[in-house]
Amino acid sequence: MKQTLLFVFFVFQLYSSLAQITVTAATFPGVNDTLRYATDNKPVASLADVITAPGGPQTWDLTKVNPGAPFNIRYFAASAGANASKFPGAKFVVFGLTNETYYTSSTTRFDNLGYAGQDPFGLNLKIAAKNQPALPERRAPMRFFDINSVTSNLSQSISIKDLPDAIKSVPGINFADSIRVRVNTQRNDVVDGHGTLKIPAGQYAVLREKRTEYTRIALDAHTVLGWIEVPTSAITIPEVVAALKPDTVTTYHFFNDKEKEEIAIVTLTKDLTKVRSVQVKAKKVTTSDNTEKAVNFSVVAFPNPAYESVSFDCRNLPSDQYTFQLYNNIGQLVWYETQSISGNKLLRVPLDNLAKGTYSYRINNKSGEVIAAQLLLVVKP
Repeated sequence: MKQTLLFVFFVFQLYSSLAQITVTAATFPGVNDTLRYATDNKPVASLADVITAPGGPQTWDLTKVNPGAPFNIRYFAASAGANASKFPGAKFVVFGLTNETYYTSSTTRFDNLGYAGQDPFGLNLKIAAKNQPALPERRAPMRFFDINSVTSNLSQSISIKDLPDAIKSVPGINFADSIRVRVNTQRNDVVDGHGTLKIPAGQYAVLREKRTEYTRIALDAHTVLGWIEVPTSAITIPEVVAALKPDTVTTYHFFNDKEKEEIAIVTLTKDLTKVRSVQVKAKKVTTSDNTEKAVNFSVVAFPNPAYESVSFDCRNLPSDQYTFQLYNNIGQLVWYETQSISGNKLLRVPLDNLAKGTYSYRINNKSGEVIAAQLLLVVKP
């Protein structure tokens, strides 16, 4: 009997290992790659759909999620960023609404080096903060039951003269010559499951990685005594008080061994009782000849924030007539241009006649369908 049980256990372990995939560096994003996702911020998915016991092979079903409009994440060469010189070794940059995030990669890791742009307190301060050491977003080879921990610190000093009056008057800061923002991140990653994941875009063999990330932001003041942490109790600005609260985020990431997109990212509520959001690889579309292809066109404005000019980098656009429109913060149209585009196009727009501030751009095709819309920050000396 004992030998039979041992044999069954051996067969189970052998089957389980054969059913697993290994995720390699071939799935890391590269220059000009566009990853396409969609997010459901009010998912009907339950914890039982995602948080199953460790092990495998398993089947997870997220076909009930109802993601919104797809969005693109485009990886440019780092040199396209306005702050590339501040991130030595960077290979890629991703342009966001208020920042540029820089990345690098090797045969074993895809790392977040840090970002340049809006401060984490929403005080309209411009910073360029580095993760030290770099924060890994992906690792390779990734296998079932890999366990990794990482601690990274991000810091940025800001001159007192650049601070809003409300911050300058805070006790502990009012006699400082500069302040420093410190972000400490501690993350534990465990590849705890393998199997099959079903999403609206299809069915994929996956590894499931649980990430638990603890973040603490601190504010220091530089005085004749050196750097001194400013107590939260001394600060009354709501945005700053909220940012200084420690935060723990638990997510489940599902990786496939062929797709560059993560197949799904499931974020839990802080009390771990509900699914807060589900981001999934976007669906393919059916063409007129009933074949399927990925919707991989993209339009990205860079740099953002913009200074003297902004460039619209259009990739893989279907042949059509497109109207580029720029609106100020009260919705007035301040610039537009129509272009016939088929495939790729780089459109540079001078900003000499625009005041600094927040704008929005919108790109429509000839039928009036909006194919891209985002905020654009214009910064002047």
